[in-house]
Amino acid sequence: MRTFKKISIAFILLISVNIYGSSTPKKKGPPEGLGVGIGYIYSESEYVGDDSKHLPMPLISYIKGNFFLRGLNAGYSFYNNDWFRSSVLVDSKFFAGGYESDDSSALSGMDERKGTVLSGGQLNFRLWKLKLDVKVMRDILGVHGGYEGELKLRTNFPISVLFKDWPFTMVGASVGYQYNSHSYNNYYYGVKDSEVTSQRVKFITKDSWSPAFGTFVRTTLSEKWKLMTFYNLKFLSEEIRNSPIVDKNKTSTLAIFFNYQL
Repeated sequence: MRTFKKISIAFILLISVNIYGSSTPKKKGPPEGLGVGIGYIYSESEYVGDDSKHLPMPLISYIKGNFFLRGLNAGYSFYNNDWFRSSVLVDSKFFAGGYESDDSSALSGMDERKGTVLSGGQLNFRLWKLKLDVKVMRDILGVHGGYEGELKLRTNFPISVLFKDWPFTMVGASVGYQYNSHSYNNYYYGVKDSEVTSQRVKFITKDSWSPAFGTFVRTTLSEKWKLMTFYNLKFLSEEIRNSPIVDKNKTSTLAIFFNYQL
């Protein structure tokens, strides 16, 4: 956990820079309309012997009033003011999480773990230069029947505070915890009686809270083009690390997107 403490200190320093730049005019939210683009996602697998995933993918975004669509995720903000926002969300997890038994020799004989679709809600609280996000999502396809959640504190500031000649670039960071219910963890990290081998013991676990750190950089290249980069680092809780099919203490995800506003 020493690494997470160092990251938390860095997050506090970023807040200090944000406060320093508080006189910078605020940038309006993303423009309404349709956007298209292409992206690349790198995702590190926590499973024994499983290779990291490299996924190029098209990107479609649409914003109209309180409704937004970003790739395979959508939502609607039904209450929004200067200090608080509440939203309902639908997130597709078909390309995130899970595995097939032939992904590695260590997973041979395991039943396939599939992705799913989640629905739920999110509350965003604006606390001066900080934002507090609280999100709870539930599996609506009955794949694992569990919940995912997130408690996150984040901040952002325009890089023009430090580099006046740069194109408008927003930099942000977040620290928090990601929650998995026991149903989620047992589906993706558990080992059933039928999957036990001489090298793999039965494993049943419980709810977990995993510390996480995230950063993003969003650059306006022109009136129509934007470049967005996201990075997330998650420190797996012991309820996940203790699984016989997991051999990582932490995982990371990197996403890069080019978006063109039509």
